[in-house]
Amino acid sequence: MTLLTPLNLLLAAGVVVPVLIHLFGRPRPRLQRFSSLMLLREAMQRQRARRRLRDIIALILRCLAIITLAVCIARPIARGGVLSRIGPPAGEVALIVDTSASMGATQDGRTLLDRARVLAASITDVFGPDRLRVAVAGARLRPLPPGGDLLSALPRRPSPERGRLTDCIARLIAEEAGKLATVYVLTDLQESSLPELQAAAPADAPEIVLVDVGALPAANLAITRTELRPPQPVRGAPVTITANVRAWGAPPEKPLPIRLTVDEQPGHSVALSVGGDASARAEFSTALPHAGVGVAQVSLPGDAMAFDDRRTVAALVRERLQVLVVGEPAQTRFIAAALDPWPAEDSRSTIAVDRAAVLRDATEYDALIIASAGPDAVDAGELASAVQAGTGALLFAGPEADAQWLTEELLPAVGMGGIVVGTSVDRDPPARLVELEFGRAPLAEFARPGAGDLQTARFPTVRELSADGAAVLARFDDGRPALLEAALGRGTVLLAATSPGDRWTDLPRRPVFVPLMHRMVYHLAAGRAPTLLGANAGELLVGELPRNANEVRVESKTDVLTHDIRGEAWNVLATSAGVFRVVADGEVAAAGAVNISPAESLVARLDPGEAARRLAPLRVEVVGAMGLAQRLASPLATDLSTLFAFIALLLIAAEAVQSLAGGQRTERADR
Repeated sequence: MTLLTPLNLLLAAGVVVPVLIHLFGRPRPRLQRFSSLMLLREAMQRQRARRRLRDIIALILRCLAIITLAVCIARPIARGGVLSRIGPPAGEVALIVDTSASMGATQDGRTLLDRARVLAASITDVFGPDRLRVAVAGARLRPLPPGGDLLSALPRRPSPERGRLTDCIARLIAEEAGKLATVYVLTDLQESSLPELQAAAPADAPEIVLVDVGALPAANLAITRTELRPPQPVRGAPVTITANVRAWGAPPEKPLPIRLTVDEQPGHSVALSVGGDASARAEFSTALPHAGVGVAQVSLPGDAMAFDDRRTVAALVRERLQVLVVGEPAQTRFIAAALDPWPAEDSRSTIAVDRAAVLRDATEYDALIIASAGPDAVDAGELASAVQAGTGALLFAGPEADAQWLTEELLPAVGMGGIVVGTSVDRDPPARLVELEFGRAPLAEFARPGAGDLQTARFPTVRELSADGAAVLARFDDGRPALLEAALGRGTVLLAATSPGDRWTDLPRRPVFVPLMHRMVYHLAAGRAPTLLGANAGELLVGELPRNANEVRVESKTDVLTHDIRGEAWNVLATSAGVFRVVADGEVAAAGAVNISPAESLVARLDPGEAARRLAPLRVEVVGAMGLAQRLASPLATDLSTLFAFIALLLIAAEAVQSLAGGQRTERADR
């Protein structure tokens, strides 16, 4: 016999009350005068003996009644034996089947979920579908409809979601408060799925039986993260795809072939060496050949946990970027020729360049280039609004730039308030670029051999700049800042201490100028890319819609649910892995990929003691398949509260009858 609420046994301390009454509630002797004391003394001794026996019996009955009531309130239950045949069933039984991604690990040709399905069927056979409440759990708890065939209702494949069994158990207890006696949880005891219980457990919480369906593999390889740079690619332009590979347990015997597939067409393959319990990084340079939704997948050779051996990255590929160059023709001609040398509407063009003397419609462009323009050509407030919205800006502090206007008005408006633009300085010999930040965009591409050498450029005249409040991406060889970067809202601002023409530098006439301008534009346009917060199944993805969008829908070949759309923002609750598109008024506004949570790749398991500790103060029992069979041999828990309540009433009635009979005998003796 066990107790559902053993703390209520503290009420048994009430036995102190009848004991105190017995000790201090004795009747006081009365003085009576008789002619013969001998007969009186004999009668009093007989009466005192009977009263003492009666009082002891009453004390015992009262104490037993209080203890029995305390046990009744503690909700005693019995499993097996004679007691299990007395009284009604002790609450209902619930079953939670872990369907997180790690349940897809295979052992002897069967997945852990297949084992869980077999064990779930055995539990259903014992309790019956009407008495059993069944739910599946990944990131959230999903109840299954009562009755029917359980095996057909349970999924055959795990979901890509991360397991959060602790939260699911707490939610089930909260929703079924006081109704459940036992909750069976079929799981692989993966460490990441069972964090410590944060919610307070109610006094009538059910017993939790964790059923271990089998061990995870001792070692695993997984792709835990993929990244696409730039995040808003252009058709045919080079992009970089990186993949983080993680190894747990025994290291692979030889380098792994990491394969890249672009739009379902086989692409590159690299060999990667990964040690045990370590990480490595693979990098691919490629191009997405078509405008629209571009999909790339990085994959590993399959192992016992094949669900994490591939990872997908998707993006909305633009036909071309829109760039506005503001300045005098002599200052803008080199930039326009570098960004778009092709005739109008040529299919080879990836950047469309508009040239203007005055800044207009700034928010309609992906990037703005201010080529040494002054206050008559650029409105500081309009430029700041465009940068806040995600349109990047490249500012050249060349010969026509107004240093005072830049320092006091324009730079503070775009997030570079600590920078002071000074006078121009002639250098002999000409200055050269040093201390280039090749670890950061937009200069990261030039760290590779053959990408172009920026240090070959010469700068006979440079602009003095302070570096306060901005990151320095490059310096001249005398230590002066050459290229500064700052952020404002979603946009990025770059400030160059030179001219976009050939008056102050020979950089525009060097071959490296073309890829440099392209990399800068791609970097500045990143703020206009659709925003994705999170990319794992079971999590919420958030992005922005085009202005004044009327009809919005989410399209996917997998189960991706639209959670909410309000104004210019959309939320998508992704419940399965795959590629999705957000379509606004018939045009694709955003694209993304949903992948399996890397936490599911972890092969660490909890031992029974640690699993019980993490769910404390709930009463937890951890059993294997054999332990479950023994438990199901006498599964029906009987509520003995009614039995103990009946016994308590009998004790109270017996005490009352005994006290009444004793009082009548005393009254006759007194007469």
